[in-house]
Amino acid sequence: MKVDTVHETGKWIDHNRGLVAGLLVALLIAVPMVGCQLRTVGLLGEKVTGPQLQAQVTARLAELDAEVAAVIATGEAGAADLERQQTIRDAVINWGAGAIPALAAGGLPALTTLLPTLLLIGAGGGVTGMSFDNRRKGKEIAKRDAVIEANRSPARIPPQAGS
Repeated sequence: MKVDTVHETGKWIDHNRGLVAGLLVALLIAVPMVGCQLRTVGLLGEKVTGPQLQAQVTARLAELDAEVAAVIATGEAGAADLERQQTIRDAVINWGAGAIPALAAGGLPALTTLLPTLLLIGAGGGVTGMSFDNRRKGKEIAKRDAVIEANRSPARIPPQAGS
């Protein structure tokens, strides 16, 4: 007995056409799922794979860590500056608080508290005065230079000998 494999297979497929169609649909769905890499939208808006997305996230986290460190450093520097200013303010207030009762009682405040405060106030006033004076002198020099430049017009320059 001779078996015709092609016809037998055709009969089997015809008899089980629903099963064959389901298997073909499953195969058409499964092959692209297995054969294609999964992709998603990355941090920069383009389609990326899982490892590429992880690299983008790691890089962005490093950038954010640097920004956070800079913000923390700025905050710490500001806090240190505020603390320094508060120390100076407290010293001035403490001197004033000690000087007012001493002056009210007809005496003088202690020289140890008075001298550093007076030096500090004097230095601040001196620096402010020098800054103002330098600006004023700069304006005077600029005015003088403008007058000199105006007096140098070509009509006022005498001709050179031998020209």
